[in-house]
Amino acid sequence: MKLDSEEYEVEEVIETKKADIGHYEITKNEYDFIVAVSTLEHVESEDIFESVIRQMALGTKNEGINCIIVNSEVEEIDIECNKKLDVMMEINIKTEDMINK
Repeated sequence: MKLDSEEYEVEEVIETKKADIGHYEITKNEYDFIVAVSTLEHVESEDIFESVIRQMALGTKNEGINCIIVNSEVEEIDIECNKKLDVMMEINIKTEDMINK
C-alpha cells in the first residue's frame, strides 16, 4: 500500500500501520477509512474479534468507511482422501454470526 501510495502520489494522505490488530488501540474518531483484509480471522479469540470491530467503528470518523474482508465458515478438505482437515485460522465464525457482531 505504501509503494502504491507513492506511485500514485497520495502518500501524504495515506497512513499505513503494521501492528497486531488484536492488541492495537485505535484512536476514537481518527480515521476516514480503515481497511482489514484477511486479518480478523487470525485474532486470538471471538472476544478480541468483537473488540476490534467495535474499535474500528469507533475509530472511523462520521461518514467514514470500514472495508472488512474476512473469511468465515471455512472448510479444508484433503482432495485425495476426502478427509476434513483442521482449518488454519484462529477463529472460524459462521457468516451469519459474524454479520451480527
